[in-house]
Amino acid sequence: MTKPRWIRKSFLLILVLALALTGSGCGQKKASSSASSEAEEKDLLLSTFRKVEAPSLPSVSAVQKDVSRTELPAKWDSRLAGRCPQPPDQKDLGTCWAFTALGAIETKRLPAIVQPLSVDHLTAYNGYRLTPAQGGTSLMALAYLAGWKGPVSEEEDPYDDGMTNPDAKPVLHLQQARYLSNDRDAVKKAVLGDGAVESEMYADPSFLAGDAGSVFYDPDTFSYYYQGSETANHEILIVGWDDSFAADNFAIKAPDDGAFICQNSWGTDFADGGYFYISYYDSCILKRPLCFDRLDPIGTYDQIYQQDLLGHTANAGFGGPEAWGTCLYTAQSDQTLKAVSFYTTGRDTSFEIYTAEEPDSSFSKRIMQAEGTRTYEGYYTVELARPVTLQKGERFAILLKVDCPGSFKPLAVETDVEEAVSQRQMGTSFMSNDGKTWTDTVEQLNCSLCLKAFCLDSSSD
Repeated sequence: MTKPRWIRKSFLLILVLALALTGSGCGQKKASSSASSEAEEKDLLLSTFRKVEAPSLPSVSAVQKDVSRTELPAKWDSRLAGRCPQPPDQKDLGTCWAFTALGAIETKRLPAIVQPLSVDHLTAYNGYRLTPAQGGTSLMALAYLAGWKGPVSEEEDPYDDGMTNPDAKPVLHLQQARYLSNDRDAVKKAVLGDGAVESEMYADPSFLAGDAGSVFYDPDTFSYYYQGSETANHEILIVGWDDSFAADNFAIKAPDDGAFICQNSWGTDFADGGYFYISYYDSCILKRPLCFDRLDPIGTYDQIYQQDLLGHTANAGFGGPEAWGTCLYTAQSDQTLKAVSFYTTGRDTSFEIYTAEEPDSSFSKRIMQAEGTRTYEGYYTVELARPVTLQKGERFAILLKVDCPGSFKPLAVETDVEEAVSQRQMGTSFMSNDGKTWTDTVEQLNCSLCLKAFCLDSSSD
């Protein structure tokens, strides 16, 4: 049969991240029997993992003022609020993950700012050894954005033109993103306030091939419902919902009414102009929904210090919910340390942030700068209560204490994975179970803490 024009390869790469810890700390070597006890001890500290997820409208301006207090309407469609970009066409490449991440950011800026963002740049400069045809994950997109590698404008680096632009500059900086896992109302509030939420689904082979034989998709109602155990393999953008969308509208009857309105990345010939419905009860739709909810203009901070360009690729800890981490940096100019960012690895994580100037080996001369709790797993930037004035060449440390209920490895770290290797330096990243005795994570575990610092140049203060 002739396949529809909207048929596309849609890979959400399933990354199986495995680290063979050895006596030397090398992630690729197989541990010998003589090193097995040390490897087992290290495995208690570090684990790698795969995380790959015409209604009557209330006033948009009122919604954006305080979404947390807005009563959720039974229906919402960001298209009708002028907040959805044109549905993209990924063509025959595995770039759904990149289109959805950047689409969520574009949607947040609409309708005030209309600026398509470059998928080409995201797929080329994310730090992973993967081609656009091989796919990717939301974690890769988050690492790229949190590391200030992008986003850049589509005009600076057009899609699928056989070229990339290494000189393209970011048009904004991401400073916060949250995973709203298994929380339908939180996803709705994020869509209401930000326009869209990135999420994922399991797309069966027939659906990916465009055949009419998919048992999970109804082309007459543009609806999809999957209830099984397969891993998600495609990313989409949630742009609205309809609580009254009938359970009978799905190819397989859903447990109850209700569906999210989703934008796909297969062009406007797919489904209803590029949009379709996914049941609230789909197995994957609420597993890893991601919202980007703090986008700063360039110049909010002048410099970023970081050791985790690959992002949050592993968890580390000491077998309990509490742990300390610290990163050391050297000021590149006369600056003021203004903020710190970190990842939380689970729900309801409490944190404390400290700074230490010219730190000693125990980091005992530290000053508390912030404390709080974050409801959702995600990436957060926190302003310091007392900004620190730094001289060029001065060493400084930022410290993080976390308490993640139910976790055995509550610290987010970056370590090598099969698809990417990063350069690290001993003596710059440490972890502790009590804030007194510290382990060099690079030397012992071949990983670095995901702990960034943000500064303003003295001339900008």
